[in-house]
Amino acid sequence: MANIELNADLLERILNEPDIDLEEHVHNINFNNNLEIEEDSTSTEPNNFNTVDLISELPCEIIRLILSRFDTSSLLTVSLVSTLFNNLSNDFEIWKQKCLFREEDHYYTMEKTTFLNVSESNVQQDDKHVHHSLLMTKRQCRLYSSDLEPYSNDYKAWKRLYFELGSITFDNSFDLISNAVECSSCDDDQVIDNTLECNKKFWSSKGNADSNSIDYLVYRFHQISVVSSVKIHVFKANFQAGMPTYSPVTLRISVGFSPDVYHYKSEEFTVKRTEEAQQFSLEPRLVVGSYLRIDLIGKHQIQSNDNLYYTVLRYVCADGLPIGSLDPCAELSLSMMKLRSKYIDIKSDNEFPDESSQEQYEKSLHQLKSQIAPKLDKKRIYNGIIQSVLKDLFEQQFSSAIDTIFQKNIRSPKIFNLLLQSKNSEALSKYFCSLLDRGDVFSQEESLFFTREAIESNNISLFTKLFLADKIHSSDQLGEYLLLVGLPIVAAEVFSRSLIPDKVILCLFISGSHLETVHLMNNIGATHQFSYDYLIEMFKSYSMYQAYLFTLTILNNLPEFFDLSPEILKRSLELQSDSIESQKTELSALVKVVTDYQPPLHTHKFFNYPPSILSGFFQYFEQKIKSNK
Repeated sequence: MANIELNADLLERILNEPDIDLEEHVHNINFNNNLEIEEDSTSTEPNNFNTVDLISELPCEIIRLILSRFDTSSLLTVSLVSTLFNNLSNDFEIWKQKCLFREEDHYYTMEKTTFLNVSESNVQQDDKHVHHSLLMTKRQCRLYSSDLEPYSNDYKAWKRLYFELGSITFDNSFDLISNAVECSSCDDDQVIDNTLECNKKFWSSKGNADSNSIDYLVYRFHQISVVSSVKIHVFKANFQAGMPTYSPVTLRISVGFSPDVYHYKSEEFTVKRTEEAQQFSLEPRLVVGSYLRIDLIGKHQIQSNDNLYYTVLRYVCADGLPIGSLDPCAELSLSMMKLRSKYIDIKSDNEFPDESSQEQYEKSLHQLKSQIAPKLDKKRIYNGIIQSVLKDLFEQQFSSAIDTIFQKNIRSPKIFNLLLQSKNSEALSKYFCSLLDRGDVFSQEESLFFTREAIESNNISLFTKLFLADKIHSSDQLGEYLLLVGLPIVAAEVFSRSLIPDKVILCLFISGSHLETVHLMNNIGATHQFSYDYLIEMFKSYSMYQAYLFTLTILNNLPEFFDLSPEILKRSLELQSDSIESQKTELSALVKVVTDYQPPLHTHKFFNYPPSILSGFFQYFEQKIKSNK
């Protein structure tokens, strides 16, 4: 009787104290019981301490309740104790609860791996920096779902589903989007299909007078997929005055099995006003479906020529895994197919019309695997080539690595970044020599790196030759670098090629070419609206002397499109005079006393590498120039 009361007391503590150490209390109960048996001197039967198991005598419901508080590792250990505990630890209610989403759980496992499969013990000490630079990150996420149910009906189905939900890795994920379906509106030829590739094209909503208006975009996946995250690139209009960024205020992501019904809707994510990629993660929830809808809520930016609000996106990407790539997760894959049947009318389903039986479910899944197989094979081949390149880099077979990159046509920002991680002068020089021999235009990343190395190693003439030959990719980042290292005229040309007139004017201003600045503004003023307030605030941050001098130049060569009033000048430059003529006199006096004659220029470094890392390439380039003379 005392034993029953003791177990009842333990049960009460279990219910009231979630953090109770169950294993310790079970051990104490058995120990105390053994002690009582040993002290019972009236018993003539031999003591058998190993057969005392009070926990097994409890009702199964109570044992299940106790086991439900165990973590996964403890459950697996308990299942080895006996047949009873094995059966109870596999109970579907226990594992069902573990499949549900809980905010307090830890979901991610980050594991550093390498394509080379080289152990630390086999790496020479001198090569450790090379080995570490080639490490890749493998991310495993435990997913949870409140909607998914096991496809199978046996009592271990929830346990299998739990472990398959935790076996998904996203180191080999895909862009899931197959095609664009529809959008709320589009401005002329700026259609939603422009967002499928990351290039200069873009989608734009129609203008709206309401800054709280909502637009939406709908996409279809290649097949039923697990969605990990959604990435967008907001469009920045460098060709417009002020270089505005047309981002929404927030966005909401919805996923479903049809373009009309979405069973998953995320919270609203805040969107930054930047052209850089922005990623919105849906993990650790299992988000599965065939269609993606992005609601773009609110607008920041007014377009100056019509005073209407717009949202503009350049690229949309959904990252995740198609159901056909989840092999060997059969329980999870079939469960996702079963979930789909809840939201799709099977009788009118054109994609998988006969999913009512197990045989048809498995047949449909086999079709999906066959459908995605070519893409998986292509991914495996690509990873094999990457492995070969990394192996050659690790073994310092640089010629072989570079030849593979160009022969297999896998040149990309990712490959170039791998070369940068090697920090090897021979490898990088060989790479740029190959680019030069092939006559290829340098990519944006290659152009930034080469320009930095050329300028900081005093090889500006080599940069100039490639720039004039149109082998350097002009970009906003390249122009900013050239401006900050004291080459405003060259930066102006880069910004001009990049169609960023505001920064062309800024560069000419910094160089002191004020008359040329005014002429340029006069030439493009008909299509590009300038605000004196905007320009002068930008110029004042560089040099008050140059700002005063520029204003005098404007007053003496006033373009027709400039509506300059004494009030604007007085406010912008904090002048005391009230008329244009008196303000000219005041500005002339200020120019003589202001001391910040030159704008402050600061050297800016994009990368953290020694300036001589491309010395081999510079020598090769100079020899090639001499031989061509």
